[in-house]
Amino acid sequence: MVLDASPGKPKNETDKRKSQRIKVDQNSAKYYVEIPLPVPKDAKIKKEIVDISNEGLSFLMPEEEGVFLVGTPLVDITVVKDNKRSYFPQARVAYSKRLYGEGINYKIGLQFVKDTHSSGLERSDTIGQTRYPRFRLPRYDIEQLGSVSKIITFKNKTGTYGSYEMINFSKYGLAFRMRGNEVEESAALRVGDVVHELKVIIGHKKVYEGRASIVDFREHDNALIVGVKLEDSWLEVDKILYLGKSENIKNDLKTFLRDLPVGDKIGGEFKQIVADMRYYLEAIQSKLKDAEIRLANVGSSQKHKIEKGMLQAMIGQFSSSMDHWFITLNKMTRNLTKEAHELHKRYFQKHLHHLLLQSPFVKRSVEKPLGYGGDHVTINMIYDNAYDGHTLLGKLLSKYTYSLDASRVVRLRKQCIKSIVLEKMKEFDRTKRTMEIFSVGCGSAREIEEIMKANDGSFHAEISLLDFDERPLYYAEKRLSQQNKNGITKLNFLNKSIRALVKEKRKDNYDLIYSLGLADYFSNTTCKMLVRSLFNKLKQNGTLIIGQYSTGNSSRCYMEFVGEWYLIYRDTDELSKWLDVIKEPYKSSFYPILKGTYNFLIVRK
Repeated sequence: MVLDASPGKPKNETDKRKSQRIKVDQNSAKYYVEIPLPVPKDAKIKKEIVDISNEGLSFLMPEEEGVFLVGTPLVDITVVKDNKRSYFPQARVAYSKRLYGEGINYKIGLQFVKDTHSSGLERSDTIGQTRYPRFRLPRYDIEQLGSVSKIITFKNKTGTYGSYEMINFSKYGLAFRMRGNEVEESAALRVGDVVHELKVIIGHKKVYEGRASIVDFREHDNALIVGVKLEDSWLEVDKILYLGKSENIKNDLKTFLRDLPVGDKIGGEFKQIVADMRYYLEAIQSKLKDAEIRLANVGSSQKHKIEKGMLQAMIGQFSSSMDHWFITLNKMTRNLTKEAHELHKRYFQKHLHHLLLQSPFVKRSVEKPLGYGGDHVTINMIYDNAYDGHTLLGKLLSKYTYSLDASRVVRLRKQCIKSIVLEKMKEFDRTKRTMEIFSVGCGSAREIEEIMKANDGSFHAEISLLDFDERPLYYAEKRLSQQNKNGITKLNFLNKSIRALVKEKRKDNYDLIYSLGLADYFSNTTCKMLVRSLFNKLKQNGTLIIGQYSTGNSSRCYMEFVGEWYLIYRDTDELSKWLDVIKEPYKSSFYPILKGTYNFLIVRK
């Protein structure tokens, strides 16, 4: 509804509604609004009016045609009905509402301004030209054009030509970047200057040549960003996007042919292992499909027992064969360059992914439905350690995945934290104090659920759970509330980022702070900031525990090649350097899991 801009108020609510909006009768003659645009010269948009009153109007506008910003001043608005034209010298955009549906994207509401002396909307002449409305046309980031060259050239005041990098564009304008000595050359440029012989060249095609006026300067990343408005014509956006896509297709094809894993780009031993694995898995798949056919008419409970018995009989020998291949692949690939690693991974996935993706765990790890690897659902699948899958091969692969060292670590670290917390709770019970615990990057908090189940009612704790993703917090809250019926544990759920956490100055004074699966994704700089922040939140004699996968993870190749799951690996020497940021007295130690596949860094205040 258009806002009321009249100085007087309607006598009652009915009058007020009538003065604000009259819906246009679609059966009668249609109303149209004409609004001048800044460029090209004499350009206007003409739109059918949805509703209109003596105070304002509204119309619909597709997103690809642009959008008016709320508060935009407008001049020389014309309302047309039949052959009659009404003029409104001043108006402003009252609202710009996004609509969700086919075709139309925005509903724009205009408010007529009757008092031009107090409205602040009078035309102003800031650079020798009439000030036009802030009308935002779709702006295209230059990244959409890929690697194709995007060059701006024009003749400056010294009579020489300069070439600059275009960074974005719209139909009637663009922006380019000036660096280094180019910035000094720009000293003679002023907002409002008209540059001549400006050319826009995409790849090898000239898409614009003519005059342009400078409308904006801003500094960014040691460079000067210059915005210009085209004066003589406009950019053919579709043509530019086509040129970018066409050039990208050519470059992609060249890269594809160059990087095809043929010849000596991938070693014979690697190819032999991949070939053996494919033959092995396809043979097993064929055998298990025969079993699935024979079991098709068996009752579900009996079928489940038979399938489980079959898979249990196979898993030992199957795991032994798979381990042999992946241990060898792990050694072969751990020191590859980034480019070689990607090349080997593509070759591996091309031959084996159609088989491996039958495992729901592998499929979820690759697809990352929550946007990141190791989400709480994925970790819960490792905890449950079941024969997951819609096919027998998928179930066998899932069970094998859960038997890997990296998966065993997930279950063992949960048990370690559970044991530590229960042991410390006994100490606090003797002193009748409430233990305060903080889990950072809590995920589903299954260890807390098990701790609460094991608590016989004599231990009291206040537990704070933090995660940047609200979805695992909802999951944890639902599960933990069922275990906390006697209310002996106070639970706090915190949805915030690690960046926000490390910026906090307050000290929460926890007895135990731990993080199980977070540091593996962060740089050393971030981890140091996190260690300092969490250490400051400890009470005296409090303990901080941070878990980290080491370079000795024998499952690394499987995680990366099969599951697209990448971690940062660190040994204890590197973890020790995180402690350099602590300025208070502390004692530190390491607790290894699975012969150092994973290490707990333990710091006591």
